[in-house]
Amino acid sequence: PFESCNSLKEIIVDPQNEYYCSINGNLFSKDKSELVFYTPRKAQTEFIIPEGVSVVHKSAFSHCEFLKNIVLPATVTEFPHDAIMFCNSLQGISIDENNPIYRAIDGNLYSKDGKTFLKLCVSDEKIDLVIPDGVTSISAFAAYYCDDLTSVVIPETVNFIGESAFSQCTSLSEAVFENTSGWCVIPQGGKFQSTKNLEKTELCVPTIAAEYLS
Repeated sequence: PFESCNSLKEIIVDPQNEYYCSINGNLFSKDKSELVFYTPRKAQTEFIIPEGVSVVHKSAFSHCEFLKNIVLPATVTEFPHDAIMFCNSLQGISIDENNPIYRAIDGNLYSKDGKTFLKLCVSDEKIDLVIPDGVTSISAFAAYYCDDLTSVVIPETVNFIGESAFSQCTSLSEAVFENTSGWCVIPQGGKFQSTKNLEKTELCVPTIAAEYLS
């Protein structure tokens, strides 16, 4: 409900409210296990999610222009891809090494085993993303609407890229597939559409490969 309220500095909750509470002006569930919304106009550059929070809601950090780092404790087990939409100053996230679900690599969000690239968290004027060797899948919406992403290197180990993973990346002009064979495009939607097998020669050209991703 507060997704585009970019000037919001504080949310105050009546102490008698049975379902919600406010901590330093941010909105939490009453038992403090869910972070519902971080007010975006706060001037602080780092936010440490309190220990005990397990769920971060959709759009919780939407339009937080000042935040440079978000710290996830070991207790967070749900951090959706759209929790940090349009955080244009974000330099990355940090994750407690004891978190059983997530890990941070170069400030971006990965699964604990490092095999799934979950979310591009770094925002900059120009982002050249190199996904590490050993990653096997790129999650849906992983880099969705990341306007600053200019290039990406996809290692040979990746064999799956989820829906709209790089959609709306308007600056993406180069993509390097270290393994160019065996790829196909599975269309979303219409039942009369068919899978398109991609030619190796197409994916060898970084600009053409970028078009397929975006």
